[in-house]
Amino acid sequence: MSISRLDNPLLVIPARWRILNALRVAWKYAALHFYPAKLSCDYSFNTIPIYLNWRHTLPALLATLAVIGAWTWALWKRRRGLILAGGIYFGGFAVTANILMPTGTIMGERLAYLPSAGFCLLAALGWNWLLERERTVALAALTAVVAALGMRAMVRNQDWRDNLSLYSAGVHVSPGSAKMHSNLGGEYMASGQRDLAAGEYQTALRINPDYPDALAGYGLLEAWRGHNDAAGRMLERAFYMSDRKNPNYDFLAVNYAALLMQTNHMEGALNVLNRETTESPNYSRAWSNRAVIRYKQGEPALARADAEAALRLDPENTQAQNLLRVLGGSGQSASPR
Repeated sequence: MSISRLDNPLLVIPARWRILNALRVAWKYAALHFYPAKLSCDYSFNTIPIYLNWRHTLPALLATLAVIGAWTWALWKRRRGLILAGGIYFGGFAVTANILMPTGTIMGERLAYLPSAGFCLLAALGWNWLLERERTVALAALTAVVAALGMRAMVRNQDWRDNLSLYSAGVHVSPGSAKMHSNLGGEYMASGQRDLAAGEYQTALRINPDYPDALAGYGLLEAWRGHNDAAGRMLERAFYMSDRKNPNYDFLAVNYAALLMQTNHMEGALNVLNRETTESPNYSRAWSNRAVIRYKQGEPALARADAEAALRLDPENTQAQNLLRVLGGSGQSASPR
């Protein structure tokens, strides 16, 4: 599995500091278990600061050792409830906490689902202990906790209405996340709010100047604004700093080729698209863009073949449909819809 430094900055630091910083992250999870005041769909670079010193990492280590000591005491005393709660919590995080090995992300709330069962069991044990001693206080505490968490869930659900709401909330909670700013920029661009989109892309690139997705998005925005020189520099840089480990690589490559076509650099565009159709033969846009180049170069038979290939892959590809109409075809897919 390829792990991105963007998703997990712990990947590139020595193992000792990775483990100590992972323990700091573990206490962030614990805080969310007590009360999820701030929730985000992303904690990637540079949301959580990474420290390579003892001043910032020693407190988390000492607190963790204290918890392990308490669980060891429970083992010695054979407190089954505490043993089970701790076992679920530690076991749930065993392979996802970046302690044994780096994982795909520095932090993700989804990774706390199983460990939260151990936390809930511990909370239930504590509440049962209180109920046996102060029934009124225990019931009042339970009512307050259920009401507070229920209201928090209702508020959080509003963030999931659509991508714009989700990424806006993510930027609010994780203002250091280059990915959240870039994603929000994409949503603004899709809704025609280009100035807001530009601001988000600029913020993303201040956080991480080598973020190809933000460069590509900003480059596409600049192309739409008619700033082809700036767009070309951004799209070219995004393309050459990426590889097929990036899930958006095909999108980056074809956008770069499209700008080369728009600025009359047909040979450069053709080289990019030849590589794309070879390495990613199921990406319809690569075929339809190459069909346009071949049409402009006076090769109608090759243009038709590429346009038909594009429509077989995506019957809704309007670029291929329009080209086939120009070539005298039906503009419909060769395969059934």
